[in-house]
Amino acid sequence: MSLQAKHPGEDIDARLIEALDRLQAKPKNDKWERFLKFYPTIIRALSRKVTQKAILEEMKEYGLNITPAKFKDFKKMADAASETVASAVPGVEGK
Repeated sequence: MSLQAKHPGEDIDARLIEALDRLQAKPKNDKWERFLKFYPTIIRALSRKVTQKAILEEMKEYGLNITPAKFKDFKKMADAASETVASAVPGVEGK
């Protein structure tokens, strides 16, 4: 039975808006947000020839546990976003 049928006469649209506003990001999104926060530092570590494995181990120690495949996916997305921003702003270079 739908909410509208259970609560006739109520503003179901308003209830949906409130319910959507209460939703929180799932841990998957949280990992992405945290990865983005650390992205510049990750790039610096990689430029020093720190291995991906060492970076992942350190991130795990601090509660950001992602797989090597997810690391590559996140890095690829972050690299693309960085390049997009750099190409849109005159005088700014990517990474």
